[in-house]
Amino acid sequence: MDWLVGRLHEVHDIVIPPAEVEEIHAALASEITLLLQDPGRLYLVTDGSNPVGMGILKPVGPGEGEIKRMYVRPEWRGRAIGRMVFERLLEDARTLGYRSLRLETFGFMSAAVAMYEAHGFTYTDPFAGHEGAEHGVARVQLFMSLDLD
Repeated sequence: MDWLVGRLHEVHDIVIPPAEVEEIHAALASEITLLLQDPGRLYLVTDGSNPVGMGILKPVGPGEGEIKRMYVRPEWRGRAIGRMVFERLLEDARTLGYRSLRLETFGFMSAAVAMYEAHGFTYTDPFAGHEGAEHGVARVQLFMSLDLD
């Protein structure tokens, strides 16, 4: 989250106050139980006890999921960790019977955007309930979706 907040400020001059960052962490913590059981997923990649990457598949409606919190620490990038987590989430979504996936991202996450595009995600209008609306960043976000049928 610190990396994202820093990049939003650097690239778009958007400031997310520390109290709001804490609210974002609390919201994720409140969903952990949902994400750790079918039809959700939360993957954490570690090097020993050191977390280096993660990704989430969050159910948002019947047959619909959202890819969230795709992140690899900068010093671990370029090792296909993000791709491994992302492809596992896609595989799980298909196995669990999801018909569509959506995600929010930012243009400055160019490697992630290229990966999403390479896997068939296309640009779409903002979807209802997107997280960016809550935090004032929707104007600089990209919204993507994938039909799994």
